[in-house]
Amino acid sequence: MKGQGAGWTSLAGIAMLAVFIGLCFMLFGHTLSFGYFVFDDGGHIFANPRLNPVTWAHLGWIWTHSLMPVSYSIWAAIAALWGTAHALPFRVFALILHAMNATLVALWCHELVRRVQPESGGARRRAQLAAFLGGLLFLVHPVHVEAIAWVSATKDLLSSFFLLLSLLLHLRRREAKEERIYQWLAYFFLLAAGLSKFSGFAGLFLMVWLDRALYRREWSRLVREYSAWFVAGAAALWLHHRLVPLDGMELVTPLQWRIPVALSALANFSWKLILPIENYFDYGKTPGALLMELRQSPATALPACLVSGGLVALLIPAMRHARGRIFHFSFGFFLLSLLPFLGLVPFVFQDVSTVADRYLYLPAAGLSLIIAFGLARLEGARKKVALVAMLLVCSGLAVKAYHQSELWQDSVTVLQYSVRQNPDGRAAQLGLSQALANKSDGPGAIQHYYFGNFNQLGGP
Repeated sequence: MKGQGAGWTSLAGIAMLAVFIGLCFMLFGHTLSFGYFVFDDGGHIFANPRLNPVTWAHLGWIWTHSLMPVSYSIWAAIAALWGTAHALPFRVFALILHAMNATLVALWCHELVRRVQPESGGARRRAQLAAFLGGLLFLVHPVHVEAIAWVSATKDLLSSFFLLLSLLLHLRRREAKEERIYQWLAYFFLLAAGLSKFSGFAGLFLMVWLDRALYRREWSRLVREYSAWFVAGAAALWLHHRLVPLDGMELVTPLQWRIPVALSALANFSWKLILPIENYFDYGKTPGALLMELRQSPATALPACLVSGGLVALLIPAMRHARGRIFHFSFGFFLLSLLPFLGLVPFVFQDVSTVADRYLYLPAAGLSLIIAFGLARLEGARKKVALVAMLLVCSGLAVKAYHQSELWQDSVTVLQYSVRQNPDGRAAQLGLSQALANKSDGPGAIQHYYFGNFNQLGGP
């Protein structure tokens, strides 16, 4: 392992956080006046009897019956202080949390860059600047708009926050004399990530991957260290499927088709992250739709799957070469943090779409990481050109994110846009029907209810 230089000072980290909070409110501050979204916000927050009012008995129920008690506890704290009549306090919290996550991404990029690449005085400054720009890219990327503007998606922000903290502490643990302190803190925040959103438990795979790829720990040692955690994770997954059964799903992907579905979803996720041209709520990328793409448009869908499979296959050999390790750490983080959403293990939202922008919230740090790796290697004129180009890219993405976030001013606006982009999106059609009904637009509600239920292949 290379590059054990010093990291940022606490003052520099606080200054970066302040800058990111300011930029976040400049970019997304207009969303503070937006209301709730027709999907989930009622059940989770403003119509949730456990939060209206908040009582100790209700908190006890949350911690004994809910799959994400940390998220509900945070919402309960906000509701106890400011109520649930308006979304404003929840939105303020989401913006601050997003800025904190961007700061953690910058710190995460810096920690990995300085461990993988050699450091000198000049290289240390380049690594810090590269990591800052990686965090800035994460802050302004349009793919995060859904997670920021949808109040219920704060659980994705919370889970990512705790998971990034856990991984940073895990790195510190491997190099600290008082290893046990950092070990238990890392496990504590990993547990908090999983109890904010169940997919946060995927951090176990990230920890094992870091130990193997970065610290070259033996498999036998890793099995001894993590076996209890994976047994507990398997039990939690079983419990999750008992509490959120898949029986009501229209299609549970047959086992033999899950890898093709996962590779197709991986190609779609990668495309959305690299070229965020069109982002909307309902992509309609159900397992059936992904398989139909492979069957009806093999000339475009099959090469994308083959490329995805090739990149996955390159992960292990890439680790053995100096330049390949950059790809390994960047794509490895992207893939492993995306693992819960590829459809290898079915999940209920696949009835709407396997692909959704909020699922890219944490995996997007993989793009920040490869950018940070690349910028940290440059010197002289190439470095200046790359910095200017990076600032221009971030500016363009910020403009796109601003306009994208304007669509979330109310449920009708965001779902009308989604329906225009994908008229076959059943969830968007039905959600728009409900939103129009809430505005007493009966004819519009009936029309979109019809499209959502009867204008699909195969009937209602």
